[in-house]
Amino acid sequence: ATFAGLRLLAQVLDMSVFALNLAVFLGLGLAVDYGLLLVSRYREEAAVRGPGPDAVSATTASAGRTVAFSAVAVSGASAALLVFPQSFISSMGIAGVLVPPLCALAALGIVPPLLRRTGPRSAGAAPTSAGATRWYRWAHWVMRHHLAVAQVSIALVLAAAAQALDLRPTFADKNAVPTSLESRRVDDAIDREFVPHLNYPINVVLHSRPGQGPLPTDAFQLRRTLLAAPGVARVGPLEGVARGTFLVQLVPRAPPFSEATQTLVREVRALPLDVEVGGTTPEFVDLKRSVADHAWLAVAIAALATLLVLLVLTRSLVLPLKTIVFNGISLAAVVGLMVLVFQDGALGIRDLLGYDGPSALDLSSTVVVVAIALGLATDYSILLLSRIAEEHRAGRPDEDAVALGMERTGPVITRAALLLAVALLALVTSGIFLVKQLVFGVALGVVLDATLVRMLLVPSFMRLLGRANWWAPRVGRRGA
Repeated sequence: ATFAGLRLLAQVLDMSVFALNLAVFLGLGLAVDYGLLLVSRYREEAAVRGPGPDAVSATTASAGRTVAFSAVAVSGASAALLVFPQSFISSMGIAGVLVPPLCALAALGIVPPLLRRTGPRSAGAAPTSAGATRWYRWAHWVMRHHLAVAQVSIALVLAAAAQALDLRPTFADKNAVPTSLESRRVDDAIDREFVPHLNYPINVVLHSRPGQGPLPTDAFQLRRTLLAAPGVARVGPLEGVARGTFLVQLVPRAPPFSEATQTLVREVRALPLDVEVGGTTPEFVDLKRSVADHAWLAVAIAALATLLVLLVLTRSLVLPLKTIVFNGISLAAVVGLMVLVFQDGALGIRDLLGYDGPSALDLSSTVVVVAIALGLATDYSILLLSRIAEEHRAGRPDEDAVALGMERTGPVITRAALLLAVALLALVTSGIFLVKQLVFGVALGVVLDATLVRMLLVPSFMRLLGRANWWAPRVGRRGA
């Protein structure tokens, strides 16, 4: 259904192939989450009410409500990507908005009728009684040692996130293609037999001032300036492309996308002449600036979507704010760990993955990783916090509500995360470095969020804040 929707949208919009990556990964993750959640809750209800229509109705009213809220939240967070003018990023936003409602419709429209149809066969063995599982005991252990657990967990996450400060973004070039393919061999031969980086020239277009002759002094001044520039390996001839408009192509000494070549682009653009600069590296420079300029608005939209949905679901303002902070630092930690693995080559994981790409992170792949990981983290947050809030409203003491919430949703989140991580890591065998970075980053984000965040940070901070977790202004409670 998602592919059909993307096919229709591609007739009227520029859609990037990365939209397919996000649709597959996010769709698989949400489908597994929603299916496991509904079946798990049905088994709980069937143990109390008996397998049949009553258990299905109770499941739909509780877990079905969580599924619907999750779909709204993940779609809202994905809509933040629509603010970027780049088609590959906005395409991912379109896919991210499209996938969750379709997953929710499938889960709510197909699973309950199947549960009712199969009856006792879907009920399985009676679930373990409340408070008798390792998840319940683990939650209480974390809450008894909440200060130490919170300090250690935050220290680990921030230490990983700090590595993101050393991020060296790059852009897809010939290294995205395996060395065995013909197109890569030709590119390598050009670099070896001719001027290096000849395939990545910087195009400089000069608009001469009115009243000058057919070969204006500005054009000669530009070429002389470029010939004297230290970062230039070769300068092509002046080419008249239109009346008063000239093109000069230069080949940089440093590799494309390197800091030296980016500096050269900025220096040429700063010349006191009417020039425009294009090419692969200038495009990368503009992309970085554009992503930075629009990032604040995207973050604000994603945070607002999470805040509003969790406020309605939990009737608390504190829980959504904590979720936003946890999602932010865990995503930064994912990027930081990717820097350590792919950029710094830590622990020899690059060799283990058969990675032969650049010692940098592809900017587009990193944006995809953050988008998918944010959507799944939001989903996991809603699954856990909605159950904790349900137990709280049922009159459970705060610590029992947290422990019971983890007991009932912990197995669902962990199994879903492991299933998705295994499916993703199977794709690490790809010979394309972009795919390796993408699937490893998403798998890392899924595992990190389902373990460190949900098993340590959430219960320790729930205990740390106590009753304050449920605070919300009166207008917020009335709105919820």
